[in-house]
Amino acid sequence: MTPSERGSSLIESLVVVVILSTILAMTTSVFSFTTRVFSRETVGVGLQGDVAAAANVVLDDLSIAGYRPEDLLAAGPFAAAPTDSIRVTLGTSDQIDFFGDVDPGQAGTERICYAVVGGRLERSIQPRSGACGTGLVETLAERVTSFDLAFLDSNHAALTTETPIENGLARYVQVTLAVEDEVKGGRVTKRAVGETAIRN
Repeated sequence: MTPSERGSSLIESLVVVVILSTILAMTTSVFSFTTRVFSRETVGVGLQGDVAAAANVVLDDLSIAGYRPEDLLAAGPFAAAPTDSIRVTLGTSDQIDFFGDVDPGQAGTERICYAVVGGRLERSIQPRSGACGTGLVETLAERVTSFDLAFLDSNHAALTTETPIENGLARYVQVTLAVEDEVKGGRVTKRAVGETAIRN
């Protein structure tokens, strides 16, 4: 029998099967890893867009606020954040409301209400004498883990007592909003930070 007529031995067949199985396992592992990365990045991009859009709405509303301390802090007091500066941190049941001219076609200002309810950042606009939480409520972001406002002076330094705010020293407000979602293999957290001038 010539070498070309001889079939492959059992050992040769087993070696080929082991090599092909190893290649298949590596290919499957790489495919699984890239699928997880793609899923994580897709969720991350969506979250970043959501959190940025919501933060921009908040900043736009704050930029048109007719600022007086009793207006901006109308719904206080708020739970203190772990910091030395004045911060309004909305927890699961807190809200903040202030007055601003959202509809220039109408005389006067409206009450703009924000609340974090069940992980959702909600916004509503009421007549000045209206109560927050009534009427049309829109959800700006879901899966919210923090919503924080910090008051800054004209040098962008954080104010550390309520007296400077009452004396009109607050010139800026910094907004920090964070959202989080679960994906296969962990969590994705995205944050947006922005700042706007406030009117005194």
